[in-house]
Amino acid sequence: MRINISIILLALISVFNSCSPEVSQNTGECNYGETREGTTQCGYNNEGVLIQICEDNYWTDGTQCTGTDICINDLTREGTDTCVDNNVEGVFQQKCVEGQWENTEYCITEGLCNEGATRETNLACGINLEGFYLQECSDGIWLDTNDCTGTDICMNGTTKDGTSICGLNDEGVFVQECVNGQWQDSTECTGDDICINDSLKDGTTVCGYNYEGVLQQKCIDGQWHDTNTCNGDAICINGTLSNGSTVCGENNEGVFVQLCVDGNWEDTEDCTGTDECHNGDTQTGSTVCGENNEGYLVQLCVNGSWQNTLDCTGTDECHNGDTQLSSIICGENNEGVYNQLCVSGHWTNTTCTGTDVCHNGDTQLSSIQCGENNEGYYNQLCQLGAWVNTTCTGTDVCHNGDTQLSSIQCGENNEGYYNQLCQSGAWVNTTCTGTDVCHNGDTQLSSIQCGE
Repeated sequence: MRINISIILLALISVFNSCSPEVSQNTGECNYGETREGTTQCGYNNEGVLIQICEDNYWTDGTQCTGTDICINDLTREGTDTCVDNNVEGVFQQKCVEGQWENTEYCITEGLCNEGATRETNLACGINLEGFYLQECSDGIWLDTNDCTGTDICMNGTTKDGTSICGLNDEGVFVQECVNGQWQDSTECTGDDICINDSLKDGTTVCGYNYEGVLQQKCIDGQWHDTNTCNGDAICINGTLSNGSTVCGENNEGVFVQLCVDGNWEDTEDCTGTDECHNGDTQTGSTVCGENNEGYLVQLCVNGSWQNTLDCTGTDECHNGDTQLSSIICGENNEGVYNQLCVSGHWTNTTCTGTDVCHNGDTQLSSIQCGENNEGYYNQLCQLGAWVNTTCTGTDVCHNGDTQLSSIQCGENNEGYYNQLCQSGAWVNTTCTGTDVCHNGDTQLSSIQCGE
């Protein structure tokens, strides 16, 4: 049987790498002695994971693998089950399927061995898979044994505490690392001392008013411990305030507040003085005053505080809405005086107390009708401020509809007088009162018959 050695070596290297232990990331605190399944793959076909062990409260990959495969998939070997091919006795060839050896249909009849002989197989073994399992010939057939050619005493990459003393105060031993299957001292020391006992240095714990210094440290049992000695030189806490000694204020009644900057006191612009003004100064206050609250009381600074005086900035002369009778003459004939109303703080003329309706001596044509038939209007004259009717513009001489016996003679012989009717304000002749039927002295032939 011929086997491709390069394929076998690549497969063995894959198995070796997958089973090499490595320290997993810290996934949380644990208790000493606890175990769990990790995440690092292992096994002939990476079908398992390394078991993790709790060491120093951290999970660390161990060497135990949960994988159960016993061979590398697709590898072949001579089996142990006998077979016959062309009347020749042999053994079935086996193939690794899903990590387990299974017989194939191929019967191996060549290369049978001598009794007691041994040979290396292609199945890796040893702590670091540095060797191969041996087969022994029995009854002409190669049989697997548990013997391995590997000689390593430890798993490469694993560590353990050695015996060589180390540490700043000889408190530890060197850690040994497995290299090529053998233990070798590394440069890592189990001692955790970080300083030489009784030595001193500046520590990292801040101190001082503003944490501007650090506490001195002393090495005790190999570890730095803070002492009570601080190298800070600040005299105050940055950002704190204190009353200083420099006077200030409107009337020098206060002192400047000091601010701690870089551990030292510095005057600020803030003053403890509470005076709001300079004694003797004046200002316009906020208290309203004046006839219409249009002004403000003037304030005087007394003992650093503003106090109202009786002086008002308002200039109004009257109270809005008030009224008075002024001394200003008014009216057609200056017979009255103005009533006044206070508007925007000042007196404004409104109505006049005078009752005259006209200027004495003036004339006008009134709207009052007059005349026999109201066909005219009175002429008026202003007297004592009032209109007085004088003459009438009407020209009618009679009242329409009236009648009279005129003095105008009428009749055949002027023996009568005209009756008159007033029309459109004038007398119009109508009938005559005369009864004569002929004009004295006139003659006529009558219609009265006579004669025999």
